[in-house]
Amino acid sequence: MNDGTGRLVEDKKFYDKDAVTVLQNPYRMVVADFNGDKVDDVFIANFGNWFTNPDNTSGVGPGVQGLLLSSPAGMLDASNRIQYPNEGKGFSRPSHDAGAGDFDGDGDIDITFSGYIIFNNGKGNFPTHLDLVPETINPIDAFSVGDFNGDGIADIVLYFRHGNGLDPAEKQVGADGCYTFYNNPTIDARCAGFIAMGPFTERTKVGGKDGLSFRKIATGVFGNNTYFNNTAVGDIDADGDLDIVIGSTRIDRYYESRKVQVLLNDGRGNFTDSTSVSYPKQPLAERAITQVTVGIGEGDIFLKDFDRDGDLDIIDSIGWCPCNDYDDYPKVILGLNDGTGKFAPAPNDLFPNRLELKYFIGYDGFTDPGWRTRENPLNTGVPDEHRDGNSQRRIKRAVFVDLDGEGQLDLVSYFDDYHYRVKGNPDPEEKNFYTIYSIVNTAPFR
Repeated sequence: MNDGTGRLVEDKKFYDKDAVTVLQNPYRMVVADFNGDKVDDVFIANFGNWFTNPDNTSGVGPGVQGLLLSSPAGMLDASNRIQYPNEGKGFSRPSHDAGAGDFDGDGDIDITFSGYIIFNNGKGNFPTHLDLVPETINPIDAFSVGDFNGDGIADIVLYFRHGNGLDPAEKQVGADGCYTFYNNPTIDARCAGFIAMGPFTERTKVGGKDGLSFRKIATGVFGNNTYFNNTAVGDIDADGDLDIVIGSTRIDRYYESRKVQVLLNDGRGNFTDSTSVSYPKQPLAERAITQVTVGIGEGDIFLKDFDRDGDLDIIDSIGWCPCNDYDDYPKVILGLNDGTGKFAPAPNDLFPNRLELKYFIGYDGFTDPGWRTRENPLNTGVPDEHRDGNSQRRIKRAVFVDLDGEGQLDLVSYFDDYHYRVKGNPDPEEKNFYTIYSIVNTAPFR
């Protein structure tokens, strides 16, 4: 909880994390007033429950979602207010993202995740749902919600990755795991975004000639190698309608590089890919990884007026790569809007470096952050001395909010890493460090 000065303090009287439903894989969340008391509530998307088969293969099974509703007694667990399919075990597809909007036009806020919409009865109960893509078995990794055609009703865009189409038992295109969309052999659902216009209800017919109509609006920024990760919606070119920015990465190599795609709306829900014009310079877009199999493509994208000039800027907040390939670039990237929807990256040194290890209780100066090097790509053995590379010093995965009420965006970030002993360490234990911290902005942006 904010104490009014920008300092965040845990308040177990308001929210007790030990008294809520445990989610095995909580992912992204959405904040909105679901129970109509004019106070924010929280929905947390759950990626599902991992399981291991007798043959040692694994998968993800159905899982319940997280719902916290405000009350005079604080935030209360309300996950049981959602009616779950699969005999109450949860929704089948893993939930990678979360969104909210009035999809049925009844005046309250509904929730969407992984191609499902759960409908609010106005009191924070969600007794019914609609599956927008019932034949799809893989997660819908990203989607966009907004009134894209200006009729006052929330619409939705679903983004499909490679192999993220229909059940393999249905019609298949080629031999690479790409399936058609709703058994329509003329539509390739691979690495593309599809829009459907609201309203939606639990009785909306899906599939068939007279069913819900989806229309392709864009292919992925990396073509058929695109992994859509996260999106944000806002009027970036000041023409009065909602545009979309998408943070994407590659499937192969997995999460290699990061690029923001810009889709401009004509006001009727028709989109043009304007990336090459609107955001041409993106240093992480073609960066290869040379040392490990997982790159830096995971993150969250935001549209906020960072420099307070009246337009929306792009903040791409990405995670950490266990490598040196991205040492020379920050993990929080700001694209400044010139007012017309064209963006340029802010200087690399705009944001401060992250919290240092020396501030942690228990850090003894001998602990190595465990980052992989070209000489030691698998981080094997015990290093001879403490190292803390540039990649570790860069701030990562931050959210921006005015914490102190001064009108400027401050940031909240986190620190978490595995740390390994080095030779000469008197402490026999390996240690993990984790914390959340805030940085208050004290200087106007120039």
